[in-house]
Amino acid sequence: MDPPLSLHSGHLPILQLPNGVLQHGVTRWLSLSDCATLAIASKELKLVVEVALKARKRWHSSDRHEVSHMKASRLFKFLARHSPNLTHITCCFAADRLYGGSLLESSLSSLAASTANLTHLTLLNVDVTDVVLQALAKHCLGLQHVAIGRTENNAFGNFVSDEGLAALAVACRGLRSLYLFRCYSCSDAGLRELVAQGRQLTRLVLHSCPQVTTSGLVSFLEASTSLQELDILLPESGSGGTAVNFETCFALAANCSDLRVGTLC
Repeated sequence: MDPPLSLHSGHLPILQLPNGVLQHGVTRWLSLSDCATLAIASKELKLVVEVALKARKRWHSSDRHEVSHMKASRLFKFLARHSPNLTHITCCFAADRLYGGSLLESSLSSLAASTANLTHLTLLNVDVTDVVLQALAKHCLGLQHVAIGRTENNAFGNFVSDEGLAALAVACRGLRSLYLFRCYSCSDAGLRELVAQGRQLTRLVLHSCPQVTTSGLVSFLEASTSLQELDILLPESGSGGTAVNFETCFALAANCSDLRVGTLC
């Protein structure tokens, strides 16, 4: 594994590194704060950073500590401005804090408008709204994978609904993988729209989405002959929603012959 590139090790003559090596380091190892440090160090380094960030295809950010709304918003605005060629974005923030509001919605919409090549998006513990999904549907037509929601048992992502799912279903013809974690307002209607638009998902994950019923899931399975992975986690006791029963299992067996992984609990 390549060693981490640090701007804080005094023995590293970073200005003497070839541009290609430095660009690789920026792309592979540096945090946003280190990128900013490089950019203000000199004009030459600023150019290197800009070239490397523009060429970057993947961005992964996992911060288990509390992050402010402002910091989260700045992250997405930074990516929108400097990394328009991203194809994969993964961001997972601390589970015990609510990340939402108009500021974050605006920065995520800007990110969608700036990353037309995006194919894979994972935003966990970030309350994505229907407005954001509509922006993704408008600008990121090549989306293949979307994972959204919250990971805490007592926290629901209430801002995404069937309206946002419908926008993705209509526009993103290559959508193959959908993960919804505790999306309280997503229901059978969202699944029906995916079917109505001819989207053949290969992966579906529904964790504690109480508005999705057994009937809705069965109808979806009956039309999803390409499904390869299914992961259903029932809502907490008393929350309603999907029940795993004989009808569900029969729909899987009768229609999803390509299924490789199935988790129903």
